[in-house]
Amino acid sequence: MVFAPFLKTERGPFGSVILDTVTLLIQMTRLIREKAFIKYKREKGIDHLKATDGADHVYFMSIVEDDNGVLWMVTLGSGVWRYDGNKVTRYPVKDGGKEIALFSIYEDNRGDLWLGTHEAGAYKFNGKTFEKFRP
Repeated sequence: MVFAPFLKTERGPFGSVILDTVTLLIQMTRLIREKAFIKYKREKGIDHLKATDGADHVYFMSIVEDDNGVLWMVTLGSGVWRYDGNKVTRYPVKDGGKEIALFSIYEDNRGDLWLGTHEAGAYKFNGKTFEKFRP
């Protein structure tokens, strides 16, 4: 049985799969030398955006395009950014006056926007701002 072209596998005495570790390490080393792995690079996005700390770049954690073609972008520490192709609007998301760390944004099948946070629960867009969701 072969799971990937560079892995050799064998059946063990109890039916479990044992990988040939030496072959795996050799092949992984070859892939690293050939630079076959995905490399991530931070690049400047929308030119005129400025982070809340004054930096000339904003790093987005999650992006969703709504039904109107508007991009909603979540940053870890600079809130939510809305980009309609012309204008950029920033929506700070705060809990008790303190900006919270955001992780993801999602549009449900009714068109409502939801935010996932690291430690502050879920937030929902009410048309003007993001409010903490209370079931």
